Amino acid sequence: MKKTLLFCLLLAFLSAGLIGGSAAVLDGRKNDVTVTETVLAGDRAAAEGLQINGEFMLTGDQGAIRNIWWTISQRCDEEPDYDVDFHYVSDPVSREYGWEYGGLQLQTLGDYMPHSDVDWPQNAVYEDVGQRTAIFETGDPYYTARVDLADYFTYVPIDFVLDIPGGLTDRTSGGSGVALYRKLNEVFRIPVTDDMHILLELQASTQQDEALRSGWPENYEAIAHENSTGWRDQLFDMAGACTADGVYFTFSPRPDGTPALDVSQIALGYGIYYLPTVDGTKHEGFREPDPDGLCCAIPLDPAAYDVIDEIVYQEEIDRLFVLARKGGTYTLLAYQESTHELLSMLTLDQPGNGQFEQMRYEGNILLALFYDGAFQLIAEGEDGYAPVITGDLTMLWPGVQLSDENTRIAFDGGRLVVVGGAGWNASEDYNIAVLDRSGLQFLASYCSSLYDAASGSWRYLDSVPLEVFWSPTP
Repeated sequence: MKKTLLFCLLLAFLSAGLIGGSAAVLDGRKNDVTVTETVLAGDRAAAEGLQINGEFMLTGDQGAIRNIWWTISQRCDEEPDYDVDFHYVSDPVSREYGWEYGGLQLQTLGDYMPHSDVDWPQNAVYEDVGQRTAIFETGDPYYTARVDLADYFTYVPIDFVLDIPGGLTDRTSGGSGVALYRKLNEVFRIPVTDDMHILLELQASTQQDEALRSGWPENYEAIAHENSTGWRDQLFDMAGACTADGVYFTFSPRPDGTPALDVSQIALGYGIYYLPTVDGTKHEGFREPDPDGLCCAIPLDPAAYDVIDEIVYQEEIDRLFVLARKGGTYTLLAYQESTHELLSMLTLDQPGNGQFEQMRYEGNILLALFYDGAFQLIAEGEDGYAPVITGDLTMLWPGVQLSDENTRIAFDGGRLVVVGGAGWNASEDYNIAVLDRSGLQFLASYCSSLYDAASGSWRYLDSVPLEVFWSPTP
């Protein structure tokens, strides 16, 4: 079933003088926007109360024309209801996606820094490799050396990168960066074992002749680190989350594909650690670490879990979620972030035959995604978190990815809506699926003329993901 909906766009304030040549392009169709709905399954009544808002920006060959915007508000009731607003702004408007920060990432060797005021112990590895490299003998611009950590260290050397909303800090930053480096190596005493091998791949510097003859380590750049079983971020399998005032982090005691880590000598014990940050002096808004405030916020039994897959902080509901794994069993731990009290512990079932892929957190709901297309919606009830809806992505549309932030989800306590498409920018040509405990109740696709009416050298493009929520019916 297809229905074409016509909307009037009020453009009384728009004149050719405001947008120059763009007005001539728009003039023939500025009064009309159409949206075509195709119902693929079920009844629209199942979507009653669903609200979808989208922002669309005019773009052309020369890039975005950020003065010209459309806002479409769609309400999925028994009779579809749409509001379309066209607006021109004299000052260009910028819409940006959120940025995902890496938090605190622990590394094993880090960069070689021979010209530093600090005698970094990692430099010994690079200097030794530089002396015995065959790069200048073979003429090959690449050289790979196996590094046995036990030849150089008693405890695993720890380097770091701190990537938070207030800035980036590492041991080259001086001040708090050096202090944090020393604090991490003082606290995290992890004995080196004989199976800890790293392949250090080096590349000759751009000054080929001198570099190939000298063999000194400063002539080479470390371009990859590999452990003995495959490509990873060296020995540490990290998980973490940023807050406004610090960062939570931990590492897996027995990560996949790397040697187990003996965490018995860590001064703070094993668990979820918290590193506070404070206002820095580099520039306004800069945050830097406070090494003295490092603590183990949530102790964990290292024998209980092999891998910590995820840590997610949800500020609006004061929650810290930890997804842990022992063998093939996944456990979801929900904490009150402000007190670190354990509120709920849930063992995740695998509804299909596929392995777990990842969690998606949206407000107070969670989606457990599996590689075979199955998913579980998990929500908080009186007795803690529990599975509410189990579904299969193959019921929806080809190419749907619930892990994609452009695929929006919302839950009203009984109904889950999934809104998105198969492409990276699915907001102009998108699908809606509504599911409840009994399965798929409504599936439809929508196409706006802001998407398919474009021609010539310009087109329309949205710049932000859709906003999706359930609202009470009038």
